[in-house]
Amino acid sequence: MLLGQFDHAVDAKGRVAVPAQFRPHLVPGAVVSIGPEGRLVIWPTATWEAHLRTLSITAGTPAEQRKYLRRVNAGTRDVELDSQGRLLLHPSHREFAAIGERATFVGMGEFVELCSTERWEDETRELTPEFFTELTDRINPMGFIAHAPAPS
Repeated sequence: MLLGQFDHAVDAKGRVAVPAQFRPHLVPGAVVSIGPEGRLVIWPTATWEAHLRTLSITAGTPAEQRKYLRRVNAGTRDVELDSQGRLLLHPSHREFAAIGERATFVGMGEFVELCSTERWEDETRELTPEFFTELTDRINPMGFIAHAPAPS
């Protein structure tokens, strides 16, 4: 699983070191794409393929599906890491995600989000323990523990 949060410097050429924990999941075929909320999404191959298949089922209309696919596919590039494990971020990706000198990787289980460290810090500053509890209760009304697997 892709988990954790990592902050890394972006060099003058737009290269950023991918966290070592994520690299084994980013075999040839992985892609980096634009995502919601001004983020980039790094998709391992199988997850990207499943994401595209899901769109054909969940799109409200064929026109919405085409519009989304055009934008996403136009903004998607292969993940190519150099010998030092760095990813060269395309200028359009840096602009889309407002990435300047620092970037934050966040493992989301099956994929990785990438955004400017400034954006990440602004959002986490707003996430107080009280707000997180309210959010947890809204998205998981059965309770946090209710879905935990039984101990073996």
